[in-house]
Amino acid sequence: PDPTFPTVATYSGSSYPFTKAHDLFSDENGVAYILGSNSSNGGAIMLDLTADLMNPTELGVFDNYYLHDAMVRGDTLWGGAIDDGFFVAVDVSNKAVPIVLATHNTPNNYTHNCWISDDGNTLFTTDEKSGAFVTSYDVSDISNITELDRVQSNPGSGTIPHNTFFMNNFVITSYYRDGVTVHDVTRPANMIQTGDYDTYSTGSGNGFNGAWGVYPWLPSGNVIVSDIESGLFILGPNYTRGCYLEGTVTDFNTSNPINNATIEILAGVETTTSDLLGEYAMAILTAGTYSVAFSAPGYTSDT
Repeated sequence: PDPTFPTVATYSGSSYPFTKAHDLFSDENGVAYILGSNSSNGGAIMLDLTADLMNPTELGVFDNYYLHDAMVRGDTLWGGAIDDGFFVAVDVSNKAVPIVLATHNTPNNYTHNCWISDDGNTLFTTDEKSGAFVTSYDVSDISNITELDRVQSNPGSGTIPHNTFFMNNFVITSYYRDGVTVHDVTRPANMIQTGDYDTYSTGSGNGFNGAWGVYPWLPSGNVIVSDIESGLFILGPNYTRGCYLEGTVTDFNTSNPINNATIEILAGVETTTSDLLGEYAMAILTAGTYSVAFSAPGYTSDT
C-alpha cells in the first residue's frame, strides 16, 4: 500500500541460480514458481514466500522440460512445454521430488499456456502459432485425458492466440491481432465465442502485434488488456451465455447412427456435421426459434 516501496529485495537463486525468466506464478499457498528461466532446462523453480517474503526459500525444481508458462492449483502444476508441443501435469505436493502425472499434445504442438477450470475437470490451452486454437480437454481422469473441443478467433485469418484464462465458465483470451475474445465454456465440448474487443485496429492475421496479456479478475469486474503497440486498455465486459443445439442423427428404421450428416441452422446461421457416432454439437449467440435442416447421402433431407 505504500507507493514509495521502502523495502525492495532481489532474488536470483542459490541452488538454482537464474538471471532471467519468462513467467512467474504464485499459488494460493504462497509458493512462487519461476518459469522459463535460464537455469538448466528452464523448468519450474519453486520458492517459499511465506516465511520471509524478502528472502525466499528454495523448495525444489521441476526441470524435466522447459516450461514457457504454468499455473498451479492445489498440488498440481499445469505447464506449457512449448518446445515439446504438449502440456504437462505435475504432482508438486513434495516440492523436492515433483512427479509427472501426464503429458498431452496440443493441436499445433506449441503449447504456450494452460488454465484449469474451478472444478479441476477441464483444462484449456493455447498454441502460440498462426491459425492455432484455444482447446479444451477432459482431465478428470488424468490417465485418460481427452480433447473436447477446439476453437479459433476469426477462422482463416491466421491470428495467433497467446494466453487464455478461466473465470466463471468463460475463457478470456489475449489474441494478438484480434484483441481479446470471450468464450462461453459452460459446455466445454461445445465452446462458443460470445464477446470480443479488438485492441489492434491496424488489421488481423498472422503477427506478434496487439493484445499481449489480459487479466479478468479485478473486483470491479473490469478487464485489463496490455497491447504491445497501444498500451493499456480497461474494458467493461458484458459476459453473455451461448445457446446450444446438440444431438444425435440416427436412421429412422434401424436407429443406427449416421455419420457425416450435415446439420444446418437455416438463415445462414451455423452448419456442422455429425461424427462417427452420429453426434453433433453447435452453438450460436442469439436465442430464438430456428429451422434446422438435416441431410446425408442416401437419405431424404428433413427440416
